[in-house]
Amino acid sequence: MGSYVAYSNCFDNLVNNKMKRKYNFLDIIQIILTLILIVFSLFILYQIILKLFGDSWSIEQVILALLVANIGITFSLAVKQAKLSTQLLNLISQFRCLSSDFKLHQKK
Repeated sequence: MGSYVAYSNCFDNLVNNKMKRKYNFLDIIQIILTLILIVFSLFILYQIILKLFGDSWSIEQVILALLVANIGITFSLAVKQAKLSTQLLNLISQFRCLSSDFKLHQKK
C-alpha cells in the first residue's frame, strides 16, 4: 500500500505540473502560426470548393496556395518532431543517471 501512495503522489505531481505549464515566447509564436496556417488552409479549401463550381482563382493560384500550405504544415511538423526528439534525449540521459545510481546502490 505504501508504493501505491508513492505512485499516487508522483502521478498527482505530474498532473499538477502539466496543468501549471508556463508557455514561453516560442510556444506562443508557434501556436499563433499554427492558427494562421489553419485559417489559411480553410480559406484554400473554400477556394477549391468554389473552383469546383466554376467561380474562383485560376488553377495555378490554387496549386501555389496548396504548395504554401504544404510547406507550412511540413515546417510545423518538423518543429514538433525536433521538440520531441530533444525531450526524448533528455529522458534518456535521466534514465542513464538513474541506472548508474541504481548500480551504485546495489554495490553497497
